[in-house]
Amino acid sequence: MIFAETVGKKTQFTSPVYTYKAHIQVNKMQFEERVDGDSDNRMFKVRSTDPRGPPLTYMCQAEDQVTRNRWTGTMSKQLQTQKEFLQALQAPIAYHNKLLKEL
Repeated sequence: MIFAETVGKKTQFTSPVYTYKAHIQVNKMQFEERVDGDSDNRMFKVRSTDPRGPPLTYMCQAEDQVTRNRWTGTMSKQLQTQKEFLQALQAPIAYHNKLLKEL
């Protein structure tokens, strides 16, 4: 996941420019959908679990609940896909059998 700051706005003739701030690898990321004290329900938390890097935590705040739900939904799906891929690599036969049962 890349964190960047938008510089400028998109107009008819230009696109926004982004300035890189930081990143967290998805396979070394912890994601929390709820943040204590967020009465507007617009925040979520992303934390790095990389043992080789500094302890990083980003508190993210969306413009509104709909945008927050879109972000958290996308991140949850990505992490679920990664988890399933790891399971398939670790135990391909068991993963294949699980898929056959779901059909």
